[in-house]
Amino acid sequence: MTIDDIQQIISYAYPKIQAYYGKGKLPFPKIDTSHSNTYAMHSGEPEATGEHAATTPGEYYKGTIYLYLPNITNLEVLLRSIIHEYTHYTQDSELFQKYRDMYDYEDDPTEIEAHKNEEDWNKKDDKGNYLLTLMNVSIVVLVYLLVHLMQYMKMKILVLMMKGMMKV
Repeated sequence: MTIDDIQQIISYAYPKIQAYYGKGKLPFPKIDTSHSNTYAMHSGEPEATGEHAATTPGEYYKGTIYLYLPNITNLEVLLRSIIHEYTHYTQDSELFQKYRDMYDYEDDPTEIEAHKNEEDWNKKDDKGNYLLTLMNVSIVVLVYLLVHLMQYMKMKILVLMMKGMMKV
């Protein structure tokens, strides 16, 4: 997926995720995709790396959801990451910190809830419609790709016409 694809999906899906999970106590978090990994984000050094640099797709930190695009490999990972980090936004921040200090990652109740909510990435309502309209997101991406393919084909035809290899 390209950065443009990811931005289009975020623009489409994020308001639906906000509506589905509701508002937390703080203002809605913005989504930042400008850092390559958690170490680069926290240090301010674009080339910084560390143990989780290649595996962490995102994190919620100080009112912002950070998505690390090199680790977002497909639509499912993108939506799961937004849902997971948005869940942390909706959780009590004092309890969130307390649990961080008390539990390992796997046993932390806030992480358990966030992982459970990730399963909603393709959840359907009783009528069979995707709650987060994943199919509509897929259609948006498909249309985007078709438009780019058409532009590419027009350029190829134009080049062939200029070379005299194709006549209209």
